[in-house]
Amino acid sequence: MASSDKESSAGSAPYPAEPPSSYTLHKDPAPPRSPASLTTLRLATSPYPALFLSALNLASLPSARKSTRGYPSVMQCNTYTAMFALSAYALGTGDSNNGSGLAA
Repeated sequence: MASSDKESSAGSAPYPAEPPSSYTLHKDPAPPRSPASLTTLRLATSPYPALFLSALNLASLPSARKSTRGYPSVMQCNTYTAMFALSAYALGTGDSNNGSGLAA
């Protein structure tokens, strides 16, 4: 049986060469975002909160050196300062996935 016989016996157009992916199946437009959601998104992709946390950890370093009760150790302050600074750098270069992941 030739391919034209299969098409005529089925009574419909031939199948596409590849099945559609899930992306092409769900092309509905995204719902509009609320103002609070947009503000949260801007904060999540901005490097400034991570820079603020990095500076805050750096400012607590003198109290950590004195072993003040309630402050983290010097190693923890240095590590968190470096991680938040690295997160701010990643966010500043436009890599919002890794930058936000480092800050979390």
